[in-house]
Amino acid sequence: MSDHLSDYPLDPARREIRLLTILPSPQSEAPIECSLQVASLDAFPRYEAISYVWGDIQKKNDILLDGRTIQVPTNVRRILHRLRHRKQRRVIWIDYVCINQDNVAEKNTQVPLMGAIYANATSVIAIISLDNLSYNPTDAIAWMKVPDIERRKWKEECRRIKSGVNRVSVEHEKFLVVFVGNIACFYSNFLAAKYWTRMWTFQEYQLSQPKPPICICGDVEFPAHDESAFESASGMVLQCLGNMPRTAEERGPELRDLYEWIDRYSARLFDQVVVSGTTANHKWMSDKQDLSVLDFLRYTRDRKCQNPRDKIYALYGLLPSLREAYPPDYNKSLSQIIFETAKYILKEKGPDGLEMLDIFCLREDRLENVSIPSWVPDLTTSVLQSTSAGPRAAKEFHNMRFRLIRDQFWLTPPHEFTEDHSVLCISGWPIGKCRPVFQFASDAKCVLAQIMGVIQMRGDGRHLWDNVWEPENIPHRLLRACSYFVDKMFSPQYIEDPKFDLKRLRTVLETLDMIHQDADTVLGTLAEAGFGYIRDLVPKLYSIKVFTIHHTSHVSFGLSEHSVEEEDQVVIASVGLFQMPFILRQGYGTDHNNGQVYHKA
Repeated sequence: MSDHLSDYPLDPARREIRLLTILPSPQSEAPIECSLQVASLDAFPRYEAISYVWGDIQKKNDILLDGRTIQVPTNVRRILHRLRHRKQRRVIWIDYVCINQDNVAEKNTQVPLMGAIYANATSVIAIISLDNLSYNPTDAIAWMKVPDIERRKWKEECRRIKSGVNRVSVEHEKFLVVFVGNIACFYSNFLAAKYWTRMWTFQEYQLSQPKPPICICGDVEFPAHDESAFESASGMVLQCLGNMPRTAEERGPELRDLYEWIDRYSARLFDQVVVSGTTANHKWMSDKQDLSVLDFLRYTRDRKCQNPRDKIYALYGLLPSLREAYPPDYNKSLSQIIFETAKYILKEKGPDGLEMLDIFCLREDRLENVSIPSWVPDLTTSVLQSTSAGPRAAKEFHNMRFRLIRDQFWLTPPHEFTEDHSVLCISGWPIGKCRPVFQFASDAKCVLAQIMGVIQMRGDGRHLWDNVWEPENIPHRLLRACSYFVDKMFSPQYIEDPKFDLKRLRTVLETLDMIHQDADTVLGTLAEAGFGYIRDLVPKLYSIKVFTIHHTSHVSFGLSEHSVEEEDQVVIASVGLFQMPFILRQGYGTDHNNGQVYHKA
């Protein structure tokens, strides 16, 4: 594809782009014929900008471009076929065809134009899916347009069927079940579409101004609703589902399969909308003026891209001031791009910018990679992990001691940076020195055996943790700390529940056949016994390090994803508005300045 794009050279000074014209055809099976032209954005050409997912770029199909046969990914060919009119030409901008993906110099000049390309388009077409998302997607489209008062009538009708107050006919009930089920199926598949997992589609979707993008989902298309309308529609269908019979046995055999189908999508949609908060990733926001770099990084934390640099560059259309400060350059290392972005965040938000240290994980190579400071977090991580001290912290401290430490923070001097941001100077309160205890294994049965070893301890003076304060509570506290550490939403709630029965868990663990049964069977037995959250917790603990923290007056413990060595120092540091635990190690560029000692975190 890129070999003959040299026939369509671009002049960066004139802000030129390539536009693709899809030639019409009355025959659906006719070959896709297109032509390519060069246009300046300053001339305000009319075109539609396509937002889509490339798909498998190894699978390709032919199209005709200005009379020559070229190959494009199968997904691109399907998109061109879906967009082709029967009688009219259609002018579009689609990145795979319009940008030379193999030319770094061209990408460096085209990426800064992405904001203008999508913002100046007559419309943004978001290809959510080329396949239909339910048996009858028009039901879901109609539901979006129904006023709330009408939706409430449907909700009441579902409630009456469940309660038996309204003895409706099987035909009417079947119609209602199919209608609501189609909506749930469509919304669930809409939220799960691969489109929402890609980095570039976020800014493409949001850059549609002043009107929302047009969403294509198989045979239907509709304007993207703003966040309140979408949440209202999906929330109301959940209420309808909740008011319907929850088990197939409650209805006659003629409806059994339908209710089993609707129950599956009800659970899935509930998890997407309520538990995971997935809808936040699918909103078109009409007003984005007050959003910061950190806000956008949060919104896109789970999105993927082929080039990790695009975790930053794919937001440049929404962040023109960041783009101007640090123009895109694919020749730069990822570390340099992250450091530049971190410096911009500090300039943009001042001391509050240090919130990034509470949101993003520290870089795995922070001790080895000396090209950027070790304080710079990994802004490209797909996992947000709060490190601030509190119920979600990885460290465990005595409540009274922590209150005393917290009170001291108001007296500590503020943080400061050196002029080149190479060193972050913070003040903190020393907690104690580390001593490694063990590392969780990387297979389920071994991790369970390690958990059993701790749970079975009884504070009788014969366990290596008996010097930790309140050793009799170690089993419960370790489970709680592990749950918080991996950020499993429901596990901490179960373990904090007053009904949590540690003695029964001990009994169940002792009955497990760890020798003859495989890991799945062992974990399944745990779940059947009511300890499903332990089953979910185990794989998340692989390779996690457990260590004790030794202070002059007490011993506590902590967890870490990274190596912890003997004599590492744990401190609670006051960073902006946050109180964060750090593990500091001597011997990495230690520097003395006015009596303060600098360590690498």
